Amino acid sequence: MVRPLQDVARDARTLARAVRTLDPASASAGATVLAYDAVLAELCAMLEIPERLEAERRRGEALAERARVEALVEAAGVDLT
Repeated sequence: MVRPLQDVARDARTLARAVRTLDPASASAGATVLAYDAVLAELCAMLEIPERLEAERRRGEALAERARVEALVEAAGVDLT
């Protein structure tokens, strides 16, 4: 079942705030970033934006890909702040 765009966007905003204020040493840091990447990927699928978050994470290049995807999602009209 596909979730409404508004719900996915709300989850993305919530997780974006959590990632921006994240203590990288915290026990939940990795899970929070993975959840955010999953929601960004879900948004990308809905908006037909190509993304490589999982592949780039495996290569250690997730930050650059996440920033690229965030910019494209914002350009598509979804506020992530």
